Amino acid sequence: MGDDGVQAIKRFCNAARQLQTIESSPGVARRKEIRATLNGLKSILHDEMCRTGHTCVPVARKDGNDVYARLVEQKRPPKFTPELAVRLIREITPEELRSEGELHPRPTLPVVLEKCIHKKHLASGTSKTQVVLSRSAERRRLGAEALPRPPPPADLHAAAVRYGETQESYTQLFRQEKLVRKPFIQEKADNEAAVARQLAASAPGGAPQRIRIENRDGGEASEYFIRRKDVTRTKNPGARTVRPLVREAIARTCERLAIPYDLTAQGLQTLQRTDILREIETTLEERVAGAVETKKETKVALTHA
Repeated sequence: MGDDGVQAIKRFCNAARQLQTIESSPGVARRKEIRATLNGLKSILHDEMCRTGHTCVPVARKDGNDVYARLVEQKRPPKFTPELAVRLIREITPEELRSEGELHPRPTLPVVLEKCIHKKHLASGTSKTQVVLSRSAERRRLGAEALPRPPPPADLHAAAVRYGETQESYTQLFRQEKLVRKPFIQEKADNEAAVARQLAASAPGGAPQRIRIENRDGGEASEYFIRRKDVTRTKNPGARTVRPLVREAIARTCERLAIPYDLTAQGLQTLQRTDILREIETTLEERVAGAVETKKETKVALTHA
């Protein structure tokens, strides 16, 4: 090995060891313990807010601003796939098509169908209530009368305060730990490529190599295995990528079958035929497969011998 390669391996291994030491430190154990407590407190507070009907509970005052525990509803739509897109096309009614078309200055069948699919996709999500800490009180509907909120029960307020205090403690520990890790993460990343090249030259098959690392505190040296491994990361296209592909597939089908772009019930019914939907789904699957992003990386792993 060249001197530059040896120095890169030393820097990489020292950084990796420091990160392992941090991970096994009492501070990280304490943060994980607080995290578990925080999850339990959040669950209790959520159940109490649901039971008492309070959706906004004051927690504390921080930096001159009030902090609230709010019960909010979050809706997560299902994964947008060609199969789901075809099912949503089948469910669209002529009335929905006409109503959505009125919102567009130059409506066409592919464009309006895509918008209908988008709305149906969002509406098909499952709702779940979550407790979040916010610097703003519960939002009221425009024009709604701002009636005073009844004060929360003492037990509920105490639970909210404890949750807020625990969240603050967790956040501080997390930030401190992040600052401690940062230089070692950077040093490891800066040297990983050079180490990977060195290992590729000395062990082309990717076999692990045994190395000895001297302890900085003068203690006994430790032995490790270091090896290079190729990693392939795959990123599937999301709804924002797939929806335009749906519009293109519908447009191609309309052109092939000479279906007018006008928003007619007959055109919609033709596209909703089982054989046509199967064709659209096949086209979408091919286009979605072509939109999958694949990234290959070379990583270096360090483990105790």
